[in-house]
Amino acid sequence: MSKMTKEEKKLKREQQKAEMKKVKKLNKSTKVVLIFSIVMLLLMLINNVFMYFNEDYALFHINHITNSVNGIIFYLSSFVDYGSYIFLILILLVFFILAIIESVIVSLRLSIEYRNKIYNRIEKINIIYILVIFSYLIINCYYLHLPNIDNILFESTKNKTYTKEDLIELNEYLKNKVLEYGKLQKRENGSVNFDGDINKQVIKDLHNIDNEITLLKGLYPNKSADLNDTLKGIVGSSTYGLTHFYSTYFDYSKEPVIIMNTIAHEYTHTKGIIRENETVFVSSLAGIKSDNIVSNYAGYLEAFSRVNYALYEIEKEISNDTEDEIVSKCLTSNYNELCNLYTKNNGEYINGSKNLYVSSYYLKNYIGYEKELESSLNILTSDGGKLTIDDKEVTVQDIINSIDENNDKHFLFLKEINKKSYNKIKESLKNDKLYKSIYQQNDITEDSKYKKDIEKYYLAPFENYDSLFLNSKVSSIDYTYERSARLFLEYYDINGYK
Repeated sequence: MSKMTKEEKKLKREQQKAEMKKVKKLNKSTKVVLIFSIVMLLLMLINNVFMYFNEDYALFHINHITNSVNGIIFYLSSFVDYGSYIFLILILLVFFILAIIESVIVSLRLSIEYRNKIYNRIEKINIIYILVIFSYLIINCYYLHLPNIDNILFESTKNKTYTKEDLIELNEYLKNKVLEYGKLQKRENGSVNFDGDINKQVIKDLHNIDNEITLLKGLYPNKSADLNDTLKGIVGSSTYGLTHFYSTYFDYSKEPVIIMNTIAHEYTHTKGIIRENETVFVSSLAGIKSDNIVSNYAGYLEAFSRVNYALYEIEKEISNDTEDEIVSKCLTSNYNELCNLYTKNNGEYINGSKNLYVSSYYLKNYIGYEKELESSLNILTSDGGKLTIDDKEVTVQDIINSIDENNDKHFLFLKEINKKSYNKIKESLKNDKLYKSIYQQNDITEDSKYKKDIEKYYLAPFENYDSLFLNSKVSSIDYTYERSARLFLEYYDINGYK
């Protein structure tokens, strides 16, 4: 067989290119789909611009259009466990398969007309995929233009600056409410009894306040998937709840009161309230105003935990004293829900964890538990690590000797871990009631950088941050969970302590 000359090879390449252009030529119907998709995306972008310049329109649009559509999608997708991850895998898989088919079809020795027909069908699917993905991204930008919730609810107080004394008064009120409702709960082996469907109760609670906060109207997920340790290895070991695309996930191993708080929080997110301080406030308010005493307890407990943290930043000793009255009841009164108020990663090793942090209650609470605590700490420290009180390193025996009815100190334990080293000491953490928190850190939390003027941060009015398409501040340090303290101050300022 004679070899082709350079000119013949060049001619053949040009013929192949010309043929490929015929194969990859968009037909009329594909062009219609492409033009439709471009027009839809342009309309959504223009709508986003309108929202940027008019918060009233943004609120109206999200109330009546965006949330209505999203509510239906969340409801339907909730019937598929782990739907968001399945959806992501399918998206990638379909794109991969389409790319292979397209590559194979255009190179086969079939008629140009047939190959072009298949190519156009694939391109229609690709265009629709791209439309869906970009629509999702743009619609999520809409929520950035919602007015701050105190602009909606607290017109008379939104510009007011509160005092440290106001925060201390609020914290004391919420503490007393937690203690009051904690006593009212029916319990079995320390766990709060809840007869019914927690998911339905939370939805009922949210609808109960949807005349005040109209964003809460509409459909919610019918059910949610379990946030197991495998997922925690991906999203963070301290995570109890997660909203991911159009699916929600919860750690159902936690106490009903904690799960109720978490579901209310994530379901509030599904309604476009994405600033964390506002989500905490709204979900807590739904519980506080419920006709169910477990919901009441959950709402007050969540509000207290956030307000008390804010107070900790301003008046550490008052906050610690107040908190210990609550959380120590995990140990002293067998209130299991308070055992989950802080992270308790005392099961199996969570993938990616590099540090183990363990903190205690005030030492006065361990009267009667000295032997059990000593045994646990001996195992905990057997493979290294550091025990401290007030940043000074101490021994296990120092801690045991310090237990008396007047000791308002707590200890901390820190150890670098991997799966092997954690398994050596995990037996020490079997009874998680002995400790206030047990945290396998496999995620990096954002550092608190606000804090030149900490009182102003928590007590002064919110600044209005806005951006045309992206706003990283919307869930960052400017709107942290604990800045809900400011919203609770406004709410009780207007409504009084009843």
